[in-house]
Amino acid sequence: MSATVTALDRPAAGLQSWIGPAIGSCCYEVGSEVAEKVAEASGRQVIVRGGGQRPHLDLILAAELQLASLGLESIQTLRVCTRCSSEWLWSYRREGAGVGRNLAFAWRTEISDVVERGESDRFPRT
Repeated sequence: MSATVTALDRPAAGLQSWIGPAIGSCCYEVGSEVAEKVAEASGRQVIVRGGGQRPHLDLILAAELQLASLGLESIQTLRVCTRCSSEWLWSYRREGAGVGRNLAFAWRTEISDVVERGESDRFPRT
């Protein structure tokens, strides 16, 4: 995430991020080596200990903490577990290799470009 934020060449405080849906800590069981690597980058609070022997990870929290440490102030999350939400999301962990893919669209718009094209009325100012 650090490389992406740096490549945007903008002050991080002015960026916005949206995270999720993703597999939830309820379902994302990993080995201790993976858990430690993610905790090194994000913080120990991303490791969730459940009833089993293996740790679970909160990936949304991990991404949120990493982005906040980079200076982002506007971070929105959608805490919906892709594995638990079979009625409207696919999950590799639930369905295996033949599963469909969840898609996201992201774009970056310079307000000056929007104004120049005469489309500023599409983006009301608050």
